[in-house]
Amino acid sequence: MHTTGNASGTTNFYMAKGKSKPEEIIKSVEKGLYLTKTIGQGFSQTTGDLSTGAYGIWIEKGEFSYPVCEITISGNLLKMLNDIVMVGNDLKFNRATTGPTVKIAEMQISGK
Repeated sequence: MHTTGNASGTTNFYMAKGKSKPEEIIKSVEKGLYLTKTIGQGFSQTTGDLSTGAYGIWIEKGEFSYPVCEITISGNLLKMLNDIVMVGNDLKFNRATTGPTVKIAEMQISGK
């Protein structure tokens, strides 16, 4: 086949918006991480396993508590997608790959 020029990665991909306001999602978190950035590559396309560096803001009792950096998040992409419990209505088309705020029931987080 002739090249389509898309070998550099995924483009024009997005997750559809949901019905929840981002503030409602944050308020619903007893203890967890609001992910703001990932660093490095740590995804296996054959197994769906993910392990990557991350930054974010820690949430306690529905409120932002403090910033966290140089942590690691890990899990399996299929399990993460199946564990989505809330989807935000804040989809913005400002990147080639984008999505709204989502709440995932459980993931592995390590670091201090």
